[in-house]
Amino acid sequence: MGQQDTVSTPPDSPYYLSKRMDIPLAAVSAVLLIGAELVDVTPLTDEDIDGLNKEEVSDFDYSATENWDENSIATSDLLLYSSIGFPAILLIDKEIRRDYKKFMSIWAETIALTYGLT
Repeated sequence: MGQQDTVSTPPDSPYYLSKRMDIPLAAVSAVLLIGAELVDVTPLTDEDIDGLNKEEVSDFDYSATENWDENSIATSDLLLYSSIGFPAILLIDKEIRRDYKKFMSIWAETIALTYGLT
């Protein structure tokens, strides 16, 4: 009996969870998400924005002062929020449904990290 070649044998699943990697990642994602919810950010009012002077903006950021487009904002929000649901389409596939626990764990980590950072 020879040894089994584990290098060329395809894995049972393309999804892999590692406690060493996923527990810290999930913890950081959760902290970022909770922190984002706890931080009390007051948005700028129109008066605050009107009172700003473009000439005081650094050269690096100056080009952004003319970068305002309602369509871009709406498109960005649409893509961000729809990214929550798009992975659910993958659950149509039997092979992915078989790994739903791993898939959902990775999905939840990704959502928490994305929304914690944005």
